[in-house]
Amino acid sequence: RVASKHWDTYVPQLVELGIATSIDAPALQSLCEWWALYVRASSAFVELEEIGSTDAARTITAKLNAWRQYCELCKQFGMTPQARNSVDTKPQADSTVAEFR
Repeated sequence: RVASKHWDTYVPQLVELGIATSIDAPALQSLCEWWALYVRASSAFVELEEIGSTDAARTITAKLNAWRQYCELCKQFGMTPQARNSVDTKPQADSTVAEFR
């Protein structure tokens, strides 16, 4: 599953850096779900046969919306170069990824 793989790739790093704690789990879950929606919409876009069709417009809208939502959440966790400058990283010895599950 795309969302789970995204979680497994990024959440441990955010926890290790002290950026995310268990209270952030819902926002991180949403971030991963938006990524999965973006990936699904991107795949659907590649399969389109008519770019000017109503289905194409819906697919493009879904893809752009998912990307925007994903990027907004990425900023909250310092997951872009610019956003990283405004996020304090404080490694937490007592915080583990297991707390999120």
